[in-house]
Amino acid sequence: MKEYIEMSTARVKSLTKSYVLNNNSSSSLSPDQIIPRPTLITQYLHYLIQVGIGTFAYQYPTDTTYHLVLDTGSDLTWIQCEGCYPNCFQQSDPYFPSYRSSTYRPFHSSNCPQGAQGDQYNGCRMEIRYTEGSKVSAIMATEVFTFISDSGAIQPFPNVIFGCGIDMQNFGYGTMLSNEDNNAISGIMGMGYGNYGLMEQAQMLSGKFSYCLQSVWVFDHQSPMYLRFGNDVLPHPLVRMETTPLYRNPRIPSSYYINLQGMSLNGEMLRISPSVFARKRDGTGGCVIDSGTAISWITSKAYQIFTKAVRKFIKKNINNLQPMRNPELGYEFCWLRTNNNLYDLPEITFHFENNARFVLDEQAAFFVGLSHDDHDMVCLPFFESNSHENSDITFLGVFQQINHRIIYDPRNSVLQFGPTDCTRRN
Repeated sequence: MKEYIEMSTARVKSLTKSYVLNNNSSSSLSPDQIIPRPTLITQYLHYLIQVGIGTFAYQYPTDTTYHLVLDTGSDLTWIQCEGCYPNCFQQSDPYFPSYRSSTYRPFHSSNCPQGAQGDQYNGCRMEIRYTEGSKVSAIMATEVFTFISDSGAIQPFPNVIFGCGIDMQNFGYGTMLSNEDNNAISGIMGMGYGNYGLMEQAQMLSGKFSYCLQSVWVFDHQSPMYLRFGNDVLPHPLVRMETTPLYRNPRIPSSYYINLQGMSLNGEMLRISPSVFARKRDGTGGCVIDSGTAISWITSKAYQIFTKAVRKFIKKNINNLQPMRNPELGYEFCWLRTNNNLYDLPEITFHFENNARFVLDEQAAFFVGLSHDDHDMVCLPFFESNSHENSDITFLGVFQQINHRIIYDPRNSVLQFGPTDCTRRN
């Protein structure tokens, strides 16, 4: 758990410092009436999308199934390819055998998509470096991606531009598991803004996508999780949906920005000016909703006010929670439970533009578990974002998004969300 949180911390820092490449190319995906509905699974603090890639003779189905991290904070989709060893992380599935797929088409070095460099040996090579040491180098190509549809049929997407990863360093996927061979992650599915993003390439998806994420701690899921597209994203009629605008930021062009205006604790607004969360003229600050970031980050001034209010509430109202001298899991604030008396933790709400209230699920507002010596422990699962490391950006991480139906509509610049039991209504 701690290692996954540390890896997410590195990701946030790299997102705010790395240069995200744009691409003017687009694939020729054709419309179809079948509605794709791929399955999502969890691996600790990651949510993975199941996708078939390639076309292989003498096997059925003709594609090979992989699991990619669902990432709304980037646009380039990439997967580890055969031949990457030793510069790749361990995964349970075989590396993608690109040159055995009859539909794999690498770009020629004389016709590279924007951001890629021509290489006489490797065609067009895209390299993304991060300041925390992570790096991916991939051969740019097109391939057939396949999703399972709402009816269980196979829905192919031809000519998807993606990266065939040949050099992945310091990503850490697989190293946090007791057995590295159990790592299901093979790469990343880019769902963010940008011409490399799946939503921009797959015009037949009608520009919308949606998910409803169950808690990573619910191991006995009552229903599967799905990534829904187009007209399939409609929320349950009994769920009240909030609506807030989506914005783009040229400084980090792949990310979905939303206008955070305040926070409240148990219905009482905290004294935080909306300007604290606002995006500045230089592109720093603001708030991003990101499925690839595990734990939420809050800009420094707001974080200090928020955590002080939580500590004050617990000290005043919950007698059997005592502050830990050495908080665990990388969090700044944890408490030990001193007896078995029941207690009510405070409700945490994010307030967005258009009076949209995002009330955190009780499993997302606090981490409740066991300390290293098996004592009941409660931690506040938020980190402080500062100007030096994270450009003062507030990130609404995936852990805080659980048990909400969330609908992205980039074409109309709208985000919708509403509290939902995602184990029953997915």
